Amino acid sequence: MIMYVKRYVALFLSVALTATALGAVSMLTKDEIDQTFKYTGPDAKTVGVAGEFSNWSELPMAKDDSGTWSRTIHLKPGYYGYKFIVNGEWVLDPANSARKEVNDLEDSAVSVGGVLPAVATPGPAVSGKAPTAFSYTDPAAKSVSIAGEFNQWSATANPMQKGQQGLWTATVPLRPGKYPYKFVVDGTWKADPLSPDGDDDGFGGKNSVKTVGP
Repeated sequence: MIMYVKRYVALFLSVALTATALGAVSMLTKDEIDQTFKYTGPDAKTVGVAGEFSNWSELPMAKDDSGTWSRTIHLKPGYYGYKFIVNGEWVLDPANSARKEVNDLEDSAVSVGGVLPAVATPGPAVSGKAPTAFSYTDPAAKSVSIAGEFNQWSATANPMQKGQQGLWTATVPLRPGKYPYKFVVDGTWKADPLSPDGDDDGFGGKNSVKTVGP
């Protein structure tokens, strides 16, 4: 009788331990980590975050008394591309220098659970991109940037540098194709006066078009 009880207890403990181990494995495979996104913008009216983790759907963020917007998301370990949406405009995270290319666009990147980005062999054969020059002349302008289809129409992703005689320049790596774009001059969107090609921008004006490659 005592031997039977000992065998029963041993069998019970074995089953319990196995179930516990399987449960632990199940929890690990479904484990998610809290990732908090923050953006400082006291004057912003609305701020959201969108990324690979949300299928690029905007997730609204909340503002505290100091003007910092934040949103905590439960994410599985991974290396995710994302952007902030500030007053309807897609922008890179100014506090994060990490970058990830998603669908040929440069995004901010966050590592969740210590996952590192995949390393690709650099070179023209891999990237397929060519340095594409943009220029705009306005000696009186205080800031000029390029916004186009290639950067999700972000007015801050590709700032231009001012040179002699008010010539603003920037180089953007682009794959062959046609890209609608505009210059953002001191906050005002303007078509490129040197680009005769243009498509309707949907607001009664025209976009300029940059052709890369043949």
